[in-house]
Amino acid sequence: MIATQIDRRSRVRWLGTLSLAGAALAFYGCSENSPPGESEVASNADQPGGTKFSDLPFVDAASNQQVVAELLAKPTALGETTALHVRLPPPRNQQLQGSLVRVIGQPESPQVLFSSDALAQLGVIKSSPGKDFFTAFSTLPPEEIQRLVDQQEKIASGTFGQATNETLLFAGRSPVARTINPGFDTSVLQPGIPFAPLGCRFVPGSNQAAWDKSLFIRDPAVVQDVSRTWDPCTGIGTPGGVWTFAHLIREMANGSGRTPEQFALDWLSLWLNSYAPNGDTVAPRVVMFNQVIQPWAAASGVTATLITSPTTGLRSVSLSGPLNLNIAPFRLLAIVNRIDLGETVHGGGGYGGSTTDLPVTAGELRFIFDVVQPNPWGAGGNENTCGKKLFTTIFEYASPGPGAPRWSTGRSSGRRC
Repeated sequence: MIATQIDRRSRVRWLGTLSLAGAALAFYGCSENSPPGESEVASNADQPGGTKFSDLPFVDAASNQQVVAELLAKPTALGETTALHVRLPPPRNQQLQGSLVRVIGQPESPQVLFSSDALAQLGVIKSSPGKDFFTAFSTLPPEEIQRLVDQQEKIASGTFGQATNETLLFAGRSPVARTINPGFDTSVLQPGIPFAPLGCRFVPGSNQAAWDKSLFIRDPAVVQDVSRTWDPCTGIGTPGGVWTFAHLIREMANGSGRTPEQFALDWLSLWLNSYAPNGDTVAPRVVMFNQVIQPWAAASGVTATLITSPTTGLRSVSLSGPLNLNIAPFRLLAIVNRIDLGETVHGGGGYGGSTTDLPVTAGELRFIFDVVQPNPWGAGGNENTCGKKLFTTIFEYASPGPGAPRWSTGRSSGRRC
């Protein structure tokens, strides 16, 4: 009895942080956020390596349940109505192998779970789903149940586009198998009857067309918007528009102590010598001068000279005048919504990692440009005269949460193919 009272008082402290339990029930629902190890939207498209998702092995979702929930016969003393059972791996510390309590999550906001077997023996729950399961308590409001049912019906009806009942299982960022999640049946919501609270029976079908509309936007109506972009190959658009290289580089140059023109030149000149971004040494790419800097200078009506120091061997560029940013040889290819890089209050996000607790940012927004050497420059050209290079540059912006400035810090990186 003493142990039970200690557990009750302990739960008062961490009840507010048990968003794990809340999020895992309709709470996670049929949203696009999936907990670690759960499935994501399936696709019959090829993976980058050439393997088709349809060739992945199929696994029975019911045979590998990691999370099981059940309604309690009566609410706990704290008003919780639902037990959430989570299968946990063995502890690294073998001395904790027989522990009846597990603490998971971030140190500043721990999540406390209790052995499901022990709770069943104490009569707190009707039965245990297995010896590897640990239990947390939460509340499942009736309105959340109805919301989950409504979501399933909308997705299945095609409200959000073509639907599929097949989802992918991931190991980190790599798809490893396919599965079909059991449907959510409200008839199982009886005290003591376990049900799977995670995963959706139907999800919006994922394909190239859907990606282009939501995550990887390449629709010409967007990336060739004449009021926001400018095409150095055709001359169509608005020079210096808000989605142009010129505008974004001017924004980045703020506070640098350099003019936007000098800021852009200094960035391009990095390719002329070896340098080490993120600790990785990159060899010189001297052709940057011949294929980008010099042609851009000529189109700007100035002369560019490549100078090599006789003492250090370092290369630099001398210009007879500033580059014209409005005719920069960068053409908008895509706008990418990297919601997978979102951050949370108590956990990190992105690249297949787990996210916990409340989101505080919406990830990143990226503008991707290709590099061109048009002839003619800025008017009357087409794809055949555009002189596209095997090079892209990306502006990456943090997408802040509510109350933050619209634009957060941005950075630019060159990608060579």
